[in-house]
Amino acid sequence: RQRLGARPWTMPSQCLAHSRRRLRRKSAPVALWGSASRPSTVATLDCLPPDLLRRILDCGSVAELLHSAAAGPRAWACARTALCGFAPVRAVLNLDAAPGRAGFDARAFVAQPLGPAPLTASFHLAGAEDLEPGLAEGIGLKLPLRGAFRVEVRCITGLECLGGSTVARLAQYPLRSLQLAQLEEDEVQRLCTLLKAPRCCLESLRIDCFCRDNPSAKFLAPIMRTLPRTCSEVRVQFAIPLARAFAETPPWVTSIGTVVVMAELFYHSFVVGMTMSRFQTSFPELPHVRELDLVLGPGHYEEPTWIHTPEEVAGIFRAKFSVLERIRLTAVVESLVVPPVQGLALALAQRGITVEIAGLRASRNPRAVAEVAEGLRGGGVAFAPDAAIA
Repeated sequence: RQRLGARPWTMPSQCLAHSRRRLRRKSAPVALWGSASRPSTVATLDCLPPDLLRRILDCGSVAELLHSAAAGPRAWACARTALCGFAPVRAVLNLDAAPGRAGFDARAFVAQPLGPAPLTASFHLAGAEDLEPGLAEGIGLKLPLRGAFRVEVRCITGLECLGGSTVARLAQYPLRSLQLAQLEEDEVQRLCTLLKAPRCCLESLRIDCFCRDNPSAKFLAPIMRTLPRTCSEVRVQFAIPLARAFAETPPWVTSIGTVVVMAELFYHSFVVGMTMSRFQTSFPELPHVRELDLVLGPGHYEEPTWIHTPEEVAGIFRAKFSVLERIRLTAVVESLVVPPVQGLALALAQRGITVEIAGLRASRNPRAVAEVAEGLRGGGVAFAPDAAIA
């Protein structure tokens, strides 16, 4: 108070109580790290300079906190305490293991607001070989306010090879999300080994290129059978035949993909897709699925034109998925009404199913894509932030 003058600023009691609740401690300790010539000391928030405390507590983002911490060692320690108190705060780490240059998006990290949700850090690894013990701890030391974050690897994307050593490395992390750029036939059993691990708590599994030489449902079946009960999302591109591929979907999986109807997608040396009539008669009923990734096209060689009305199609989907809430739709369009995307979106909405456009691409006429997109937006149909319009 002597340093601040005769009339020091005092924090109102209500504001101080609110600030203490934000810190989750009534008198959180501040550790000041020192050197041999300046030993470290410990103080509490109650004895910090009020102006410094007010400035730290008013920070709304990591960037503002770092700016306030630049005033000196005492401000740095106060900022660290305001963020996490005595124990390091949890930060979720997303790793991209696709081959490329290693790097960290520091701007995105510091731009995050401070709140109840955990902070997220995204790192791009040079490759899967970087998934080694101590990786999370090393990355945590590279984050701002060194030592303030306890990093947990929750998401890994872009893996192109699932070797035995990679499986052992993945098993050490409490993964919530795993995205494989590709999965070969001889790697299916290794993935099953990972899914059966005692510590496996996976919530989302995505395979972008599934068994390209033989995308048979027989290779997807063991994966479906070994999914942990925590896993609620499975996205596979692609497994055939589609009806048999999804027949063994566990009852705890609520989000599936990708289903291809009234379209012919060339997947390596295979053709993926089924007619609407075959979908109606042979696709299994999945009463637990709430979200579906769907590709819709202008026709199939077994059923070249649409013979079902949008209302009939909406009824078919409601019969197959009794609790379906959302469809992420990718449409291969031939004209404004083929396939009947806009009419189908309206018919599905009347049955409580929301349609989100994940992508539009032309079958023959490139101008049809712009016309369909304009009509959908005019009808209030939502587009995904990363929707691919080609």
